[in-house]
Amino acid sequence: MNSLNQIEKHITILDTLKIRDNTSAAFLIGKMRSEYAFKTVEEIQKNVEKFIESTLNTLVEISEKLEKEYFYH
Repeated sequence: MNSLNQIEKHITILDTLKIRDNTSAAFLIGKMRSEYAFKTVEEIQKNVEKFIESTLNTLVEISEKLEKEYFYH
């Protein structure tokens, strides 16, 4: 959660647009952060493998968006 908080803080500084496209890296980071803020340990423990797979897939998607938006114009 700390890492998500930090990346959201930094992306907000970089991305000063108030309206974000729902496919942007900033939007996806905020969405992931919001979802994880309310996850319970019990929800994660129900299916740890699925939780890890979903987390990794989302992080890959965010990484690809960051690369596209900030490193390759």
